Amino acid sequence: MTTPRADALREDLLARLFEPAERWGWEFAPPHGAVPSPEAGQPPVYADPPGPYVAGLEHLRADSLGKIWKPITGGIFVLGGLAILGASVGLGLFTLLVGAAFFAWWYLPYRSADTKLKNIMDAYAAEVAQHRDDYRRVYGDWQRRVAHHDEAEQDRLASGLDFYPLDASTAPRVDVFGGTAAGWTSLLATGGASLLATGAGVLLVDLSELAVGAGLVMVANGAGVPAEVRELPRSLERLDPLAGLDPIDAAELLADAFDADRRGGSDPTLRAIDLSILRAVTRSISMPLTFSRLAAALRVVNSQSAAVDEGVFTAYEVQALQQGMFDLGQRDRIADQASFLGTELDTLAGRDAARPAELADPAELESAQTPWWGAPGLRVLATSSQGPGGARRKDLTDRVLIQVLLHRLRGRGRDGARDTLVIAGADHVGRQSLQALIKQAELARIRLVLLFEHLGDDAERLIGTGGSATIFMRLGNSREAALAADHIGKGHRFVLSQLTEQIGRNFNEGLSNTYGEQDGTAETKGKSGGRHFGGGGKGENSGWNESTTTSHSSTWSNTVNVSAGMSHTAGSTLQREKDYTVEPTVLQSLAPTAFILVGTGEGEARVRPGDCNPGVVLLPRVSGQAREITAGRTAPGPSYVNAGAQQIPAPQQGYQNPYGQRAYPGQPGYPQQGYPTGPHHQQPPPYGWPGQQR
Repeated sequence: MTTPRADALREDLLARLFEPAERWGWEFAPPHGAVPSPEAGQPPVYADPPGPYVAGLEHLRADSLGKIWKPITGGIFVLGGLAILGASVGLGLFTLLVGAAFFAWWYLPYRSADTKLKNIMDAYAAEVAQHRDDYRRVYGDWQRRVAHHDEAEQDRLASGLDFYPLDASTAPRVDVFGGTAAGWTSLLATGGASLLATGAGVLLVDLSELAVGAGLVMVANGAGVPAEVRELPRSLERLDPLAGLDPIDAAELLADAFDADRRGGSDPTLRAIDLSILRAVTRSISMPLTFSRLAAALRVVNSQSAAVDEGVFTAYEVQALQQGMFDLGQRDRIADQASFLGTELDTLAGRDAARPAELADPAELESAQTPWWGAPGLRVLATSSQGPGGARRKDLTDRVLIQVLLHRLRGRGRDGARDTLVIAGADHVGRQSLQALIKQAELARIRLVLLFEHLGDDAERLIGTGGSATIFMRLGNSREAALAADHIGKGHRFVLSQLTEQIGRNFNEGLSNTYGEQDGTAETKGKSGGRHFGGGGKGENSGWNESTTTSHSSTWSNTVNVSAGMSHTAGSTLQREKDYTVEPTVLQSLAPTAFILVGTGEGEARVRPGDCNPGVVLLPRVSGQAREITAGRTAPGPSYVNAGAQQIPAPQQGYQNPYGQRAYPGQPGYPQQGYPTGPHHQQPPPYGWPGQQR
């Protein structure tokens, strides 16, 4: 019993999965962190306007104020004028005017310079106040711009998306390597739902025995998309894979199927013998050609005692079979191959020697003979080793099924552009059959999806061929992981290769002594004389002088020199190296639903990590459109050297969905052990659906 909340989640999951756009998973590409405003570290800087040049006025004022003798002189004249005013009014007044003139001569230049200086400084103060008001306005505008940018970045982060769908719609083929049952189930549920939503027909051939299509069947049933499951070889007769084939084509198909595991070493003539025997058998019996009837015919050919009495064939058919065998000759190799074919067909039909044959109703087979292609919806053909015949019967069923697919692809024409063929467990197909399938699917324009459990030799040769996209899931084997990493490629990066640090100290001490002496002698001689004539007579004089100077000097000096120093040098070296884009250890540790998609694009779009868990679609911030990858310029910074490099780290172990419960698959009720059965999965397909059971 489910709760309304669980029903609502289920409906929401189905509605989001069934969108008509191919999607194999989602890549986690959250928006980059908030980018600071380019102006954040560049606030406006305040600077006072240049001040006026007032040195001249200040000098004039100081000079005028410093001439104190002028007011002193004026004061003396004023006091003198007052003293003589009583004796002489005119002289006293004149003296007072002279004193006042001295006072004016001192005060007026000082007052004029001081007034001019005050006016100039008041004007400068007003200019500074206006400048500060302008700065406060500019600073406020800067703060608002930075805040607006930060708010826009926060809005971008809040409204940004974290998950974007990954598609390979441009590739005609998708190859999946590695993975677990849960991973394949999730991948097919996610990718298959998007393909079914476009109205395409999807044929899933499950050779893995892991029921990896169970999730897709459950999703298709929930969305009302026609879905049919046939578990082989239990319902092999009801499927009637040989329907519509003429006897020659049926013989060719079975000969190729039985020869599949002989290729590469056995006698090539064995296929020719098998083909001759099978042609003789198919020509001798009437329609329908089923494995039970062919096995019964081989028992007649091999002359088993009870074969004729089984009542499967008429007397005419028995005679034709015996005559056809006689025409082939009675050689031992013919008999050995006839016995081999009889045993293989008995195993394929699910019969042993102790149990009689169980033949399907011909009318029932005729009603089930409908086309394999061309109708929208899902069809699953799953093979299993459970039941009679075990692994050998499953192996034969796998090979016959592949040959039937090849035959139907050859007759398909080129009108299958919307149909998809998925083969899970393609490791069991074989190299030549794989190559034939790829070629015929390309000619028929049918999308081919191959899932390989291992990256073996056959699978390795297919990587990247024919314009295919490749999905690598968990590859636990180290060799397989290394092969996958080689295909993903390498890139150049700058890595830190060396750190250096040097510390040095030095100490110098020096001592020097100097001593010097100097002696000197200077001698001076001179002679003077003269004559003079005058009214009193004449005269004559003469004289001489002589001097000697002796000097002695000595110098001495003592110098001590001391110096100390310390040096510290640190450096780092970056080295350009070529390294794996995805390390092999990353591929070995991928989560069950994580994968690496190697597409057909260029640059960053070629290799992208993703997760195919269908529950991701229920998470918030999931985009419905693929992410557009454009080459942008990297902002300068410490990481600029690796601007073009890409290295993918190991994904985390899954995601948590927004409802606090485990994401699909793995939640209760998800089938892992088999395909959906029971009344709630028996949604009847429309009338005429291929292989509909009645």
